[in-house]
Amino acid sequence: MYKLIATDLDGTLLTSDKKITDNSIEAINNIKEKDYIFVAVTARSFNSIKSICDISIFDYIILNNGTSMVRNGVGSNIAILDKDIPYNIVKELNDVVDEIDCASLNNYYILNEKHDMGVNFRIKVNSIDEIDEDICRMNIILKDNTKLDYYKDYLNNKYNVNVFIMEDTDNKSKWLVVNPRGINKERTLEDLGNELGISLDEMIFFGDSLNDLEVMDSVGYSIAVSNAVEEVKQKANNVTLSNDEDGVAYILNSLK
Repeated sequence: MYKLIATDLDGTLLTSDKKITDNSIEAINNIKEKDYIFVAVTARSFNSIKSICDISIFDYIILNNGTSMVRNGVGSNIAILDKDIPYNIVKELNDVVDEIDCASLNNYYILNEKHDMGVNFRIKVNSIDEIDEDICRMNIILKDNTKLDYYKDYLNNKYNVNVFIMEDTDNKSKWLVVNPRGINKERTLEDLGNELGISLDEMIFFGDSLNDLEVMDSVGYSIAVSNAVEEVKQKANNVTLSNDEDGVAYILNSLK
């Protein structure tokens, strides 16, 4: 019945220390031998995912919440933000943010970074003018999270983009994500399925966070890890073990 299996990474397939366990890798390789297509669907950029795993374990990788794709080891953009949008958002929200991240296909460019993460795909910049790559999406970390709903609606209406609230399952922090209008994980996964002749009903998806909700609501069978936010667990058809207990592998090993 199912032909494609897709999974979120952080908080889902990845453990809390950002690893894919040997047990999970073995389960993925076994499921691919059964002719399932295995897809990563993540908010990470290309260099970010390459820093944590061998990308060859995936048949395809959907990056940056659906704005980019990796096929045969080569990344490309599906959609980008109009150049004026990041510039104007940064200028307009400068006084109300703790940090703004501008994600390209490959990297994160960080304005007002509070903590040096010490990784080469997070590039600190003093001005958006220093970024010479196309910007696919943005993370906006507000000083006052009581204003999340206000700025979500404000930015959606003013800039005609897709803004949603994201929550970290590790520490429950929340922030705004800005995607191009009409682009999210579900839309790009559906488009990939159309290319492959596979409908959303023929897909299984694993997730944990708010940016997984659209996929949870669309695929044939959705599974939340036990550490997922409550909204995701309520949407899911099933709940597996946590990311630190190889919850994805537990389900993969049960599939025929």
